[in-house]
Amino acid sequence: MFYHDFYNVDPFKPISMEFNMFSSEEVKKLSVARIDSLISFTPLGEPVPGGLYDARLGSIHMNSGKCSTCNQNAVLCSGHFGHIELPCPVINPIFTAAVIHILKISCLSCYRVLLPRETTILLAAQLKLLDNGQLTDAHDLATEINGLSEDDERNLSVEELETFISLYLKERLQENNGSYVKSADEIRQTFIAETINQVARRTGCMHCKQPLSTISKSFSTITISHAVQSKKDKKTKAYLFPTDIREHMRQLWVNEKHFISALLPVLAGLKVEYPTDTCFMSEVLVTPSNIRPNLMVKGKLVESPRNSTYKSILREAKVIQYIWLLRDQKEGQEISSEITELVNASQGRDSIEKVQISMHNLQMCVDALLDGNLFKTYNSKDQPTRIGLKQLLEKKSGIIRQNMMGKRVDYFARSVITPDPYLDTDEIGIPVEFAKKLTYPVAVTDWNNKGLHGVVLNGPNHYPGANMIETDAGIVKWLSATNKSRREALSKTLFYKGPNSRGPQIVHRHVIDGDMMLVNRQPSLHKPSIMAHRVKVLKGEKTLRLHYANCKAYNADFDGDEMNAHLPQSELAKCEAKELASAVYQYLVPRDGTPLSGLIQDHIISSVRMTIRGRFFTRREYMHFVYQALSSIDREIKTVPPAIIKPVMLWSGKQIISTLIINLTPLNQKTFINLMSKSKLEQKCWRNPNNYEYPDLLSEFNFIVRNGNLLSGILDKNHIGASTYSLVHCFFELYGGKYSAKLLSAFSKLFTVYLQCDAFTLGVEDILVTEKADHLRQTAIDESKTAGILAAQESLGIEYIDEEAMNIKLAESYSKSSHFAVLVDRNYKKHLQPFTNKITRACIPKGLLQPFPNNNLQLMVQSGAKGSTVNTIQISCCLGQIELEGKRPPMMISGRTLPSFPPFDTLPKAGGFIGSRFMTGIQPQEFFFHCMAGREGLIDTAVKTSRSGYLQRCLVKHLESLIVNYDMSVRDSNGSIVQYLYGEDGLEVTKSSFFNEKQFGFLAGNVNSFKALKKIRNDECYKELDEKLEEIKSAMKKNKTIKRDSEFLSWCKQQTSKVKNKNHSKIKNGRYTQDTKMCRKWYEIDEDVKKSYTENIRRIPDPVGATFHPGGHYGLLSEKMDSSINKYFDTNNELNDDDKLIAKESIRLKAMAATAAAGEPVGCIAAQSVGEPSTQMTLNTFHFAGRGEMNVTLGIPRLREILMMATKTIKTPSMEIPFFQSIIQKNKLIFDKIISIVEI
Repeated sequence: MFYHDFYNVDPFKPISMEFNMFSSEEVKKLSVARIDSLISFTPLGEPVPGGLYDARLGSIHMNSGKCSTCNQNAVLCSGHFGHIELPCPVINPIFTAAVIHILKISCLSCYRVLLPRETTILLAAQLKLLDNGQLTDAHDLATEINGLSEDDERNLSVEELETFISLYLKERLQENNGSYVKSADEIRQTFIAETINQVARRTGCMHCKQPLSTISKSFSTITISHAVQSKKDKKTKAYLFPTDIREHMRQLWVNEKHFISALLPVLAGLKVEYPTDTCFMSEVLVTPSNIRPNLMVKGKLVESPRNSTYKSILREAKVIQYIWLLRDQKEGQEISSEITELVNASQGRDSIEKVQISMHNLQMCVDALLDGNLFKTYNSKDQPTRIGLKQLLEKKSGIIRQNMMGKRVDYFARSVITPDPYLDTDEIGIPVEFAKKLTYPVAVTDWNNKGLHGVVLNGPNHYPGANMIETDAGIVKWLSATNKSRREALSKTLFYKGPNSRGPQIVHRHVIDGDMMLVNRQPSLHKPSIMAHRVKVLKGEKTLRLHYANCKAYNADFDGDEMNAHLPQSELAKCEAKELASAVYQYLVPRDGTPLSGLIQDHIISSVRMTIRGRFFTRREYMHFVYQALSSIDREIKTVPPAIIKPVMLWSGKQIISTLIINLTPLNQKTFINLMSKSKLEQKCWRNPNNYEYPDLLSEFNFIVRNGNLLSGILDKNHIGASTYSLVHCFFELYGGKYSAKLLSAFSKLFTVYLQCDAFTLGVEDILVTEKADHLRQTAIDESKTAGILAAQESLGIEYIDEEAMNIKLAESYSKSSHFAVLVDRNYKKHLQPFTNKITRACIPKGLLQPFPNNNLQLMVQSGAKGSTVNTIQISCCLGQIELEGKRPPMMISGRTLPSFPPFDTLPKAGGFIGSRFMTGIQPQEFFFHCMAGREGLIDTAVKTSRSGYLQRCLVKHLESLIVNYDMSVRDSNGSIVQYLYGEDGLEVTKSSFFNEKQFGFLAGNVNSFKALKKIRNDECYKELDEKLEEIKSAMKKNKTIKRDSEFLSWCKQQTSKVKNKNHSKIKNGRYTQDTKMCRKWYEIDEDVKKSYTENIRRIPDPVGATFHPGGHYGLLSEKMDSSINKYFDTNNELNDDDKLIAKESIRLKAMAATAAAGEPVGCIAAQSVGEPSTQMTLNTFHFAGRGEMNVTLGIPRLREILMMATKTIKTPSMEIPFFQSIIQKNKLIFDKIISIVEI
């Protein structure tokens, strides 16, 4: 859709919509051609008249000329229907199940339903109420009728029942209130099923006492077993043809009109003698030709696979017609041999049987139009599934998911991604080739005329240029790459307006720097998987360039990943991309409000080395680094005075960071950021020179920023990585995403340049250990060999035994009990753990040859740049115990884990314990065990991808309709309330991450940065809120033990204590029968009794949010938030009373501004918040920590069990029961006995 079309679309505003069925007359009126030929095309490729591609059905392709019906070309012709006339009626496949069901519960002698009249009247009334959206009234109707019968102690007559129901409907049925009720279809089916279950299948009819016939259906064949008068007679079985069924349905309609129209509401509005005739078809509509496009394969026309069902219908219809023609053949009448051969080739011994079989085949072919799976033939294994309406719509390849919910688009680019640290974090680098192909429509105005004139002259091949011009009349003119004079001519007519002008001319120019593109990486598991980036066109590049900071949001790496980029095609779309979807505003993940963007790996190393104490820079270096970091700033840069003046002026690395913070703080801010935090590098990593008395105060572990100056601490993962409450996160909270993104981009450029001056590498000396540490390690490994014997003895319950006898006993124990292996595993872990810890302590960190911070590997691990302590242990110490699904490597039948070990070997090495390390190499057996664990990880990853993907799809489809409304409630598409207030406090996660007692100090210290919020203060409203809060506080102080209660709940407590505990009866309509009775009793109680309960309750006032609307009252806080704020300021004495008051009010206003916005798709966010982390989860069941015999279902299987299966019998039930320590210590022996006999 081009620019003019986009802005000139007339909105379609439907008032109402009604579904109905076409009658035979309407089908014939709608059709433009009768289809009766099995041949579609002539040998020359022309459509055959009366064939499935008849010219009257519309143009097939661009070269097929104009449509014979509407005289339009292939683009403008929407297509026209044809029809096939059937020789006999067939059942409409939509109604097959309903028709068979009605016949099964009906008597075909008196044509009455096998239900009492009262039941059918009640069902019809209930369904009428349900269709009108009055669910409660539909449930109450049956209850009130039962109540009337109980009061009168007799059953109501049919006339009395009809009178009561008509009055009930008249009173409650509201006109034009046909609102859709959630799960109405499900409830409707429940009503119908409960009624039909009352049908008693006796031998005779309850009305006419005649024997009942039995109806059965197999595929498309319907049979009837005729009733017999006596048991001696045999039942006769016969085919039931659609003609006979139509007659039966007509007779049933006469007697059971209300019941059938209740079951099939579509029949109620039809004004014909027998509406049930709609359930049958005499003509079949044929869809237009353009919906069944043909293909050209090797120069030959190939018809659409959808035609096969239509051809089968035509073939069977012709067979039936030819059989009747031969049957009614008159003397002297000539019939072609082709007809005779076709009839003889059909199934069946005689003409009657042939007609029967052909009729069933015809019904099957018509059924296949709805569902291709219903088409069954003798050689169906060789044939592909027919394409019916169901196949067109369902699954991933159906038109809904393939062509409507997701589709191929224009103005799109895809390429491999490569990293570029010189880009800003919200930029995307695209090659010039992409920029030339992707175009953006710009309307010609007085302000941009000169610029657009230049790009039109450049043409499509010279960047920056343009590819086409859309004239004021909507005609598209492509710019020639070779004809410069034509481009010049077109550039001079940019302001021309013709008589049929629809607006200014549009130039589709190349993409330039600053345009917005939506960048996406699949799988798109959460909201930040698609974000808007500013374009940076890079000459000489061939791939998309992306900043490192976005890797976590997209879950991307640079090992060949590809990404998609979409170019918005209007100013509105561009504005939404820039202001809503921009990467700068997606800093926090909507799941839990934790940061997504952050610097990684080399940048963290660079930042640590740059900001470490003792690192100084000359004036030239200082200016160079600051200029490189702030190269995008187009104003005067503020610098800080040097830390050392003489003999040479020197600036510390911390001062360079301070310079960036000061220059990147918004200009309208009078004060700079204040922050006290901790670094990732712990206190123990730093030396304490001269045994200073207060090492914590001057340690690099404390990260202190005062008025924008970094005074202490180093920048590591905790402050420039994707970490909570980091320096960048605090910047985001105070000044917004725009400024936090600038800070992150500046850090990225600074640390990149610094790495070029101060190189970093990893050497062998970083993994070597001292001789003493190596000796201690070897000693621990030698000692660990005894652990296997000790574990085996403990498992067998013996103290000492020789090796041969132990092996025999182990063999016996393993063969007798499957739990013995679990017991041995647990004991091995228990005895080996101390030795593993001993090996680790000997080498890391004190045993390393090169200590921290000179040890580059330790610097990487400790600062959070890359790797973990486990990696360093495996390199320098040992690999430790290998585990497969939480167990040691399994044994073969022979009792060996590998052929190289003796049977039932007790050495830890035979059980998968690897004492070797990567530095000195591992042995073949150890390598094999290591590969087993690696293979398990690969399989686990491959399997869980599909499982977690389907889990997320299920969650999203169920929750996608939940949004926050303007009244702050969470509702679904039907308007049903899910939560009265989102999250029960109305706060959005990404806006409220600092609202906890630990972070109030930071907000109070930076109150001037968000003081602007005070402008919206309303004193009158404040007074009301404060009065309400004070009222609640005073009530809570008086009644500390009392909780909020109501008269009804306190009455229920008394009543339930009187009622004996009985098994609850079956739940019906969501409530226990006992609960329903309690509610009814409460309504019947006198008002005086209710008042007495009201007086007895010591009331606590309703919450503030219940009295005042959260969206319309400034400074509205929940009780919990208010108490948290007061608690912090009451215990904190650093601020004076005036500052406390200002800080408290500012935080209150900030909390008010953090409410969730109306329209927020909280359902999708909730689904993504569960689905996206599930991809990181493990797949299999693992042993419970410390309990070898106790399995616990974890990860994706547990999520599937909870969310998808919702099973009552969980796989591994477990319960944690806390006991008082005093009881356990006093009665330890008794306690052990009780616990040991607990069985589940």
